[in-house]
Amino acid sequence: MARHIARWGTPSSVSSWKNNVDTLRDMLKVRAGYVKKHLKSYFGLSDAEYAQLFPNG
Repeated sequence: MARHIARWGTPSSVSSWKNNVDTLRDMLKVRAGYVKKHLKSYFGLSDAEYAQLFPNG
């Protein structure tokens, strides 16, 4: 990353890049739940149908 920053000037620092990576990781931890909730709503799945598709939650 240091060479990338030196060449392109972005992100502003390695620390900034690490913070961005952490933000993405945090978002990805909760994304699956939002996707499953959206699918259940969009397709009008019952709790039983949802449980069949996603037995682990």
